Amino acid sequence: MTRATTSASNMFRRFLCEGSHEAEEQFPEETDSEYSEEGTLLHDLAANPDKDRSDLNAEQKEILDRAERGADKILQSVKTSLKISDNESFEEGHEKEMWFRKGLKNLFPGHCDRWRYYPRLKVLVIIDHKFGYRKVEEAETNTQLRCYAVMGAAKWDSDNVLVAINQPRLPYDDRVSIAEYDRDTIKAAREYLLDGWEACHKPNAPRVADAENQCLYCKAKLHCDAYREKYAWMSSIPTDQAGLFIEHLAELTDEQFAKVFEACSFAEKVFDKLKEEGRRRKESGRLPMFEVGKETPDARITDPYLAFQLMQKDGLSNQEILSCANFGLGNLAEKISLRFTLSNKDAKRRVRDVLAEVITVTSKAAPLKLIPDWKPQPAAIENGSDTELFPITFRNITP
Repeated sequence: MTRATTSASNMFRRFLCEGSHEAEEQFPEETDSEYSEEGTLLHDLAANPDKDRSDLNAEQKEILDRAERGADKILQSVKTSLKISDNESFEEGHEKEMWFRKGLKNLFPGHCDRWRYYPRLKVLVIIDHKFGYRKVEEAETNTQLRCYAVMGAAKWDSDNVLVAINQPRLPYDDRVSIAEYDRDTIKAAREYLLDGWEACHKPNAPRVADAENQCLYCKAKLHCDAYREKYAWMSSIPTDQAGLFIEHLAELTDEQFAKVFEACSFAEKVFDKLKEEGRRRKESGRLPMFEVGKETPDARITDPYLAFQLMQKDGLSNQEILSCANFGLGNLAEKISLRFTLSNKDAKRRVRDVLAEVITVTSKAAPLKLIPDWKPQPAAIENGSDTELFPITFRNITP
């Protein structure tokens, strides 16, 4: 099935770079990576819990269990917050196609992973599973979920739409966020999205490069003038002078430091994709200045319990095996929470108390982040300015 160039999942990119729609239309769909194939598989199994999961490894099964528990918590949180009775009738399902429309015209699609609708109350809940490792923007400001809220309200005639993100691979406290829309905020969100769609469909819409956001997953970035202009200066640094460059970091101006910082952050995020593109080019006879080395196996243990048994059988003692184990405190806390019906906070405290004599607490270096679109501030501002992108307010619900 051919994917739409613009959809709910990439609408955020259209706001950040209006020219990205026109740019990406010129390129075919990308081949799915190993991670996107796994995501497709996990989404399918989450939508079809009766399907056979025997081919999954222990980690993937755990992630699906977490996703199901997270979805249940989201639905219960909505019921509690809106005081919905356990006896209230509802309809629900998975993988529903929705459309953002202008009149009778379909503009772009979206697919929600799970939904529940209370017809008498006109309350709709939409849950979006994210099975990746990278934290996405929370529900309150997430453009994809904003699209789902507008699409869902039209499809189900809803007074209230609650949209939620469920990220089972993240630490417990970061997995779920929920935002609520009512009729007024749905109307404002629709106008905002329509303005964005129309802006990105204008001929020769401007292109804006930002490695942290819109360029990260853009198919057209390696062919984009704005992208090349912003990062072309990186190629002027000789690769054999990295040590010399490091020695002179203290001499960089603040503006130069910011450029280097952004470039390094970007390179870290796209290097694997860049190598994938390089291998494709080599296969088609391009990139004569490169060579492709041998593939190396990437082995990891996905079922620690079975691995423990197998190493015992091979002759290692329990102490020898456990000395190689890496216990994740977050995972242990989650198991304790389920076993003893404790809150996540109490489970974490219990794990720390039990393991106090073997836990070493160190401080991580404080993270350094660029402030998006930062500009030097004038000494005084005569007239105040409204910095909000659009007049929409939300009431968050915390599970």
